[in-house]
Amino acid sequence: VVVYKVDRLSRSIMDFHNMMKEFDKYGCNFVSITQAFDTSTSMGKLTLNMLLSFAQFEREVSSERVRDKISASKAKGLWTGGIPKLGYDIKDKKLIINETEANHVRYIFESYLNCDSISELEKIVKNKEIKHKCWITSKGERKGGKPLKTSALHRMLHEKLYLGMIENKRTGQVFKGQHEAIITKDL
Repeated sequence: VVVYKVDRLSRSIMDFHNMMKEFDKYGCNFVSITQAFDTSTSMGKLTLNMLLSFAQFEREVSSERVRDKISASKAKGLWTGGIPKLGYDIKDKKLIINETEANHVRYIFESYLNCDSISELEKIVKNKEIKHKCWITSKGERKGGKPLKTSALHRMLHEKLYLGMIENKRTGQVFKGQHEAIITKDL
């Protein structure tokens, strides 16, 4: 197995050692073109472990930075991306109310208050032919548009986005969003 650098194969020490066991089992050699080490000696193994430790450290620090950046964006009430929710369109990385879909969202919340049952709500929504948000991906693929099932309706009824809030699900914190609410807090 030939790689440019060790961290191109793996940035996890445990994964790398598991791969090395498999390589040894089949008599396979491992070579990094830009890094000189010989795993047949203890010094070579030490060098390899040090390189892997730094690679894993770099991966973990990068992940922390991304998580911190997302948390900071959510604290500012910014939409951080993902699948668009029914009732909103995304324009210039911001959530903009889609009035037709927003009426569907309000109808779903109001209908739930009247029937007080998710399974009954699913029937009502099916009869009204309200479906998941339909959108076009950046690659031009059409996504969504399927019927709303019980689990999706349950998630929707708990979605703080519709109150004009942004939730950091990792920390459980909720912040005032930079988008307009579709439903009132009372609803």
